[in-house]
Amino acid sequence: LWAEYFESCYSLINYYQNFNSYLITQLKQNKITLIIFSLFTLIGFLSINYIEKQQLYYERKSEFRDSLITPEEAGEMKDEFDYIIDTRSPEEYKKGHVKNSINIPHQSILNDPKILFYKYKITKDDKLFIYCKSGNRASQVIRKLLEFDYKSENLYFSTKSYDVLKNHIN
Repeated sequence: LWAEYFESCYSLINYYQNFNSYLITQLKQNKITLIIFSLFTLIGFLSINYIEKQQLYYERKSEFRDSLITPEEAGEMKDEFDYIIDTRSPEEYKKGHVKNSINIPHQSILNDPKILFYKYKITKDDKLFIYCKSGNRASQVIRKLLEFDYKSENLYFSTKSYDVLKNHIN
């Protein structure tokens, strides 16, 4: 009985040794293919974040059409804006902001869009540029203002952060 057991163990060990030898031989023969495959896999993996950002940008662009502008376009239009609104928190605003911008946290506008008129005298006919850190808060504010009959042709925002915008608007 023990002899059969040892014989089956030996047979199993021999099988794994042959399999390992075969695997190593295949890897040596196909190393260039394996390297290329690994390289493409790595590039694909590293591109996921970029692709997700691009997808989000184009989703917003399709929703807001001409309201979503690049930092370069914002820089070209800066003199046309009646108000530049920074929707980040007061703490973020204190760390740096676009010149001549007003800090109105996005939650304040979402809770009561009339604050723009009552506190800041911003009317529905004023041309506004709204920004935040990533475009998320700004797009929420744009949606809310559109619900309150602000004219879409007077509302603009960017998905870029202050760090990028400051180079074009300041």
